[in-house]
Amino acid sequence: MVEAPASLQEAATAWAEGEVANVELYDRLIASLPVFSYPNTVRVLNNLRSASLDAHLPAFQAAADGGGTLTPDEMQSLDLRNGGNGAGNSGGDDSGKGNRGGRGMRGQGGNCD
Repeated sequence: MVEAPASLQEAATAWAEGEVANVELYDRLIASLPVFSYPNTVRVLNNLRSASLDAHLPAFQAAADGGGTLTPDEMQSLDLRNGGNGAGNSGGDDSGKGNRGGRGMRGQGGNCD
């Protein structure tokens, strides 16, 4: 049985640590796949990696630093109200593509479409 964290701060800290582990997992998976054989899979993994690194991790770190919660102003400063960096969602440019290229392979940018 898994026990709930004793406080919101503990929960936020645990989730921040989990996001670091997620980024490491995505890095290993991406490195293990030949990009030309599995371009769609690599694109999805890059998008997930970007969401963890650029949106989820900063939010959980900020929450942990703030006692476990974020105020609306803090969320706004992290641009969390409208999907963060657009990874995995429709983004903010009305193109419907969002941040489909993520940070690109190994953070080198570029759209994978």
